[in-house]
Formats: sequence, C-alpha cells, structure tokens
Amino acid sequence: VAAEIQISEIVASNKTSLSDVDGDSSDWIEIVNTGPQVNLGGYSLTDDPATPAKWTFPEGQFLGANARLVVFASGKDRASLRGQLHTNFSLDSDGEYLAINAPDGSTMNEFAPSFPPLKQDIAYGIGSSGTTGYLYPPTPEEANGATLEGFVEDTTFSLKRGFYDEPIEVVISSATPGAAIRYTTDGREPTPAFGQVYSGPVAIESTTVLRAMAYKSGMIQTNVDANSYLYPDDIVRQETMDSSIVNSPAYRGEIRSALTELPVVSVSFNPSDLFGGSGIHTNPELSGSTSERGAHFEFFSPSDPEDSVHEPAGIRIHGGNVRRHPKKNFRLYFRSDYGESRLRH
Repeated sequence: VAAEIQISEIVASNKTSLSDVDGDSSDWIEIVNTGPQVNLGGYSLTDDPATPAKWTFPEGQFLGANARLVVFASGKDRASLRGQLHTNFSLDSDGEYLAINAPDGSTMNEFAPSFPPLKQDIAYGIGSSGTTGYLYPPTPEEANGATLEGFVEDTTFSLKRGFYDEPIEVVISSATPGAAIRYTTDGREPTPAFGQVYSGPVAIESTTVLRAMAYKSGMIQTNVDANSYLYPDDIVRQETMDSSIVNSPAYRGEIRSALTELPVVSVSFNPSDLFGGSGIHTNPELSGSTSERGAHFEFFSPSDPEDSVHEPAGIRIHGGNVRRHPKKNFRLYFRSDYGESRLRH
C-alpha cells in the first residue's frame, strides 16, 4: 500500500514555537503520514525543484500511521537515527519552494511556486478542514487547527513620534474592521491578553513610549509598534542628567531647547528583559544568542519631521571590558525573527 506523506506544517521564522536540541530557534517542517506505517529511508525534502533529493531521510526512520514528525530546517545537516533530524537547508521567511519527494523521485506534495511570506512564529500548512493556509499558534507534532483568514492590518498613530510641550491625545487605529487593540505606556510589550484595551484616544502629558498591537479572532495579529512622545522638562529632570550642569546658571537656560535639536534614538523593551533577575543589564556576563532580548527601535530627527524610522529588533550588551562598567554599550540586530531583516533609512 502506498504511503501518504505530506508536509503538514512549517515555521520559517521561528522564535519561540520550538527549540532544537542545541537550544536554537531553528526553522522547522512537520510531516504527517496519513497511510500505514512507512520507512522514510530514501524520502527527501528540498527547497530547490532542480534538486529533488537535496536532503534525504535516513534508512530505518519509521513513521507510523497518522503520526507526525518534525524535521528542523536548520542547515545543520543531521540525518542520524540517534537524535533530531536537521536538513542541510533553512527556510526563507519571504517564501520559497518546498517539497517532499518519494524515493522514486515522485513528489508527494509541494508548496509551489512557493509558500507565502511568514512572520515570526506564524505557521503555514494544512488546516483541520483540509485547506492550506496560515496557522496560529503552531502545533508541532500535534493536529493542526483551522487555517486563518490573513493578517490584521498594522496599527497607526494619529500623532508622530517627537518632542511635545503640551498634553496630547493619540488615536490608535487599524484598517481591519472589527480588530481590537491593546496598548501599554510603560515600555512593556502588549499582547492579546496583556495591556490596556483601546477604547478611545490615549491622553499623554509626560514622556511616554506608546506601544500597541491589533488582533482579531480568525486572523493573525500584528507585531508591536511603538511611538515615543518626549517632553524636554522630564528629560532634564532625569536622574541620569548631571545636576551640576542642568542647574548651572550658565547652562540651565539652554539645555531644554538644545535637547530638541538633537537626533533621537529611542529603544523600548520589557523592563525585566534588561533589569530583572534574568535581565541582560543585570547579568552582563551573558553572551551570544542567550543574551538577546526583543526590543523596538525608533529614530527621528527634530529638524526634519519626515526623517523618522522604526523597526522591531533584538538587543544585546556589546563589548568585552565594558560589561562591568555602569554605562554599557548595546548592539541592535535587525532580522526576520522580529520584523524586516534590515533597517532601511
């Protein structure tokens, strides 16, 4: 009896959906066998239609009836029966060809000419109704849920990031009808279950980083956007400002206006990710991928209101000897795990 092997689910921008044995957030491919038990030896996965046997399953890798198996698309190329399976290629989150082929070279099933672009931790595959589409949350080695309609349109803010002197009210919106919005004003990341539910304009009268996301049942939520509204009087009074200068008769009359002429970088994040018990600022000895936390980068130039850019990113402590210094260097990483793979400005 012929085996019925299909690619049932993939994640091409993995952050938290599943970790491999090395602790890495590798891309992954789930296959399902809808027929009797089969020896997968000789079956292959490929992201190149010109190379149908690009990565081959090892002989003796059995998959039972109605069973599922996850193969990490990590590029690590491991086909040992003693551990996890890893292909010799990774998946492009912008979308690419993907197929599973039988030992005789015939294609069992494929995403052709490509699967669609995928955002962080969003899966794509065969839903519970048999249709192919987006899946959330991912369900590695478990039955898939219903496919989702598409993506909720991004949030927009009625007022631009920048310096302000008077109280303001910011309207947050999404072009998706019926979408709900949650927001925070303390730097923490809102989710469909956390943050204030948006019901009207947000009143702001002091320095605030406004973070927001939108969501709707049956659709894929947005990422988190951020807009920084800065009040110079608050900045002058920060503890990190040198009181001998801000209170000096020679300079105190100039500092407030001078601040508003400087280009601004604003980075927002969950405070515990940097300053909590496991925060990277609290534990500067952490290094590599284990030291990276999610953040949101903003830049604007007060002299040119149109000169503004923002993007989700990763953040790490950067450097060697400076790690024990009170003022630490940071490095930002722009990659598809968070948003765009490059900061364009």
